[in-house]
Amino acid sequence: MNKRFIAALSLGLALLMSGCSLPLSAPNSTATPAKPEEKTMDPDGWNQILDSVDKNQTVTDFGIQASLETFERNNKHAARLYGDIILPDQAVISQTIDNQSYYLYQDKKTAYYRELGVWRPTERVAIPNVWQSLLSLKKLPAPPVFRLPDLSLLTNKDTEVYQFEADAIRFADWLPTANKTIPSRYTIYVDKKTRYIRQIDIVSTSSVSDIGTMVSNASIKFFNLGNKQTKIEMPEGLKQQLKNQQLSTPSQ
Repeated sequence: MNKRFIAALSLGLALLMSGCSLPLSAPNSTATPAKPEEKTMDPDGWNQILDSVDKNQTVTDFGIQASLETFERNNKHAARLYGDIILPDQAVISQTIDNQSYYLYQDKKTAYYRELGVWRPTERVAIPNVWQSLLSLKKLPAPPVFRLPDLSLLTNKDTEVYQFEADAIRFADWLPTANKTIPSRYTIYVDKKTRYIRQIDIVSTSSVSDIGTMVSNASIKFFNLGNKQTKIEMPEGLKQQLKNQQLSTPSQ
């Protein structure tokens, strides 16, 4: 299987949660950034976020949409990911990396990936558990948390919005590098009723040797959390390809 796809999938689902390494595109949320005067300090905000982190650990099936963009000097890199996941090992995912598209289909028994329009069997891919990445928040010292105005994502004012700043290296639980930090701003969207985290936006700035300042913007959204509506269905193109292969195989 294309190793670039495997690496990119891991970045899209795991490193994206830390806001590091790859560039992220502007969040897809219809919400606009809050003005400074619209933020208020929330003494209980950190506890609310951690409670929702625990809540998301119970979710095994969900839809996901993510974007990742990085800007450095005159260069821009972008990755997009969309699909459905049933943990621990089922997924149907499409991903675009700098205009190159990749697709993965993996059910309980089989696994295929598509590149350049052709589906090929592949070894099973380890699907990164995004909820495990969120657990790293519990290792951070509690930062000041601001509460932003509630948003209407599905129904009227159904989403609480929290914002805090942290070092992405500590969030990702990487080994510390001397004098190296990646200041990042995290915006967490929590469903008022279910208490699930339904979206995370991350803006990071870091200094890279021989490159200079690199700015990353990330957004990751989750759908159908906990309602068991997610289905891992074989793509029509793969069905047709397998059918054509059967028809072209001489009968014994």
